[in-house]
Order: sequence, then structure tokens, then C-alpha cells
Amino acid sequence: APLTGKPAGGWAIPFGASSIVVLDRGVNQGPEWMPRVLTHEVGHVADFSEHDPLWFLGASRKGHFGEAPYVTEYAKTNRREDFADSYEEYH
Repeated sequence: APLTGKPAGGWAIPFGASSIVVLDRGVNQGPEWMPRVLTHEVGHVADFSEHDPLWFLGASRKGHFGEAPYVTEYAKTNRREDFADSYEEYH
């Protein structure tokens, strides 16, 4: 699990010009779990498209993510999670 305490249910990994999304079925927390985690991870993929190759050192370049108001408590973690949770909430 990540340092935030939120169970790791998925990961989005930049891979060259593409991205890989991985879902962890072992963290399944009910019928809404997989579509929400998948949408959150796709949010990371959308965010990666704006990053340089050292994306993990940067922050979302879209809007004012990482600043209040936050859509979830987890969004307070960092700008990337704020963007992904906001993307999930929007979709």
C-alpha cells in the first residue's frame, strides 16, 4: 500500500510513448471498485501526456491541481493524485 494509507488498487505506468494500467484484483472493495480505480488510473495516463520523461519528479501541469478545494482526502496527497481523483470524479 502507498504511504498515504489508501489501498493500492491500481497503477498507471508510463512506458515509452504508451502507458500501462495495472489493476490489483486483490484489493477489490465492491462492485464500484474496478471502474472507479480504472478511471482514476486513466486520469494518470492523461496527466502523463503533459509530462517530460522525468514525470515522477514533476507535478501535474493541468490547472491548479494540488491546491484546495480537493474532491477527496486522497487528492490532498499530491498534485498528480489530485488530478487523477478529479478526473475520476468528473467521469
